[in-house]
Amino acid sequence: MASDNKLLAPLPRHYAVICLLPVEMVQHLKDPVAMLAAETMSLKKYLVLLDTIRELPMPGWPWFRYGLNPIATSLRLEDPQRFITSDMAVPIYPNTSHPTGRSPVHPATPFPFSNCYHWINYEIVVRVKAVEGGWDHSHAISIGNPQFRSVEKAFNNDWVLISRLLEERHTADSTGNVAGTLDDAGNPASPSPYFRGIPGETHSGAQDTDNASSTFDSNAASSTSITDFFGDDVDPHAAELLPLVDLWLEVTEHVGEDTIQDPQGLFQERDAIALIILDARKRIAERKAAERKARIQQPHIDPASSSPVSADGAALQSELQKRSPTSSKPEVGLGNGQKRSASYRKTFARILRKMRALICWRPKA
Repeated sequence: MASDNKLLAPLPRHYAVICLLPVEMVQHLKDPVAMLAAETMSLKKYLVLLDTIRELPMPGWPWFRYGLNPIATSLRLEDPQRFITSDMAVPIYPNTSHPTGRSPVHPATPFPFSNCYHWINYEIVVRVKAVEGGWDHSHAISIGNPQFRSVEKAFNNDWVLISRLLEERHTADSTGNVAGTLDDAGNPASPSPYFRGIPGETHSGAQDTDNASSTFDSNAASSTSITDFFGDDVDPHAAELLPLVDLWLEVTEHVGEDTIQDPQGLFQERDAIALIILDARKRIAERKAAERKARIQQPHIDPASSSPVSADGAALQSELQKRSPTSSKPEVGLGNGQKRSASYRKTFARILRKMRALICWRPKA
């Protein structure tokens, strides 16, 4: 517990609103170009369901990884190549509209919007920024475990159909090559090459053909390695690309029924900030390589101080020197200073010798 009625991290199976934090994602790079690009990004807030937490939250951590299911206001985005059709969605009550009459899910806490859907196999992995004092769940909207399982069941039926169609296409392939497997039906929300191999950025729909399931996997932790679940194997260089987001459980304070965004925009923002970071890494590597080369070629020159000065810059420096109050005073050379210092030391030594002679003087007997 973080404080009274608050938890250290938001609980799964709750709806929330998130917003990307691109500036905080790049500021540690200390790259002005990346910072400017991040500052000029156009950002929106997105409605999501907290699906799974990817590591054990600990006090003092700056962020926690979550798998989120973005919520849409339309039927599923179709993907004919993977046999994903628009009806592979579950309406969220009070929305009851569905082309095949599929029953809506009734969240345990009344859902405030009448135009929302869960989509099959649509997930994004993010880093949720920690909040001082924790998250208050007293006004959070929970889907509830039984209701969550009902969505799983609906999507399991869809996966059975997808599996059968992929197998039929494979059988009909005259070349003998595998034309389609459930791996092909992986999360179309994560097409970006930046995120392949990043812990947690999985294609949750890519299941064995005998055990097809959906993104809604109540046993998600069992399919994740222990080290991954506790976050021990997260490469900081890779995690840097995972979206860092603010998250709010007070859904209606941040979005309205008419302002719920298309979830595809979230993935576009994710890819945009990843590209900014990768470009910054390239510039940093090139700059360090140039500095190393300069040190090798001219080891006595500091690369940071040996950058060329433009004509305008030289003129400005000259003008500033002319206007400086001390510019008319001649600087004492290092040799003159050393000579004066030696003279002072000799004079002081003579005085000390005379004082010692006076102190030690004794009258003759």
